[in-house]
Parts: sequence; C-alpha cells; structure tokens
Amino acid sequence: LSFTDYILMTPGGCWVVLQSNRQTSKLRLTILQRQINPAEEQMF
Repeated sequence: LSFTDYILMTPGGCWVVLQSNRQTSKLRLTILQRQINPAEEQMF
C-alpha cells in the first residue's frame, strides 16, 4: 500500500487519523470525536 496510517488518541478523547501518501507526499488528517458527553467534547 502507498498509504501509511497513524492513529493517535488525544487526551480529550478524540481519535486523530493521519494518512500519508508516499507517492505524492501528501498528508490527510481526520479528527474523529467520540460521543461521550458535551463537557468532554468542549475540552477538545
């Protein structure tokens, strides 16, 4: 595969997915929020 995926979890409880394409050297950043409660979402 030409894509490399990095999955990180922030202290606020959000998932950060970073995809790098080795052929074009482009990065794609995706932030996924886990639905826990409104207070925790505001911390991010």
